[in-house]
Amino acid sequence: MHVVLECVHPPNHKRSAMTSVPLILIARMLHVIAGILWAGVVFVIVSTVMPIARQHAKDGAERWTSMISQKAGPLSGIAAIVTLLSGVYLMIVMHRGDSTMSGLLLRIGALAGVLAFILGVAVARPLAMKLARGTDEQGRDQMRRRLALSARLTAALVGIAVLCMASFRYAPMLN
Repeated sequence: MHVVLECVHPPNHKRSAMTSVPLILIARMLHVIAGILWAGVVFVIVSTVMPIARQHAKDGAERWTSMISQKAGPLSGIAAIVTLLSGVYLMIVMHRGDSTMSGLLLRIGALAGVLAFILGVAVARPLAMKLARGTDEQGRDQMRRRLALSARLTAALVGIAVLCMASFRYAPMLN
């Protein structure tokens, strides 16, 4: 256990209740589980639900895919918030001032995650809610295209975040 504490806390670092190993472990578990849930929902919506809605819209599939999205959207949002909050905590406690390649990868991943969250909250969510309320068919087509584009961009940003987080520990081996 002594080795783990030295890895988490640099020498001469005052330990506090906010940087205890159990709290860091809980934050890490929340970050990983919520991140998996967030990414999973985003990838399923973009790769499965949206194409089915588009392909089978005339058969009434949009109604079902809309219901799926209405349930998955809030779940994704909550998971995103937990992921971001726990990630901020972990960055502050474990990687503050990290100027290594690993630190750079974490910052790139964090930026991609924050941008994905902003895109989801500022663009995708309002468009989805507007679509659910209904509008004329021409307006619906334009909103669907914008929603699909924002969802794809969100998925790409979440994908970048996932790849950065998954590979940051191995960055020192690349030198």
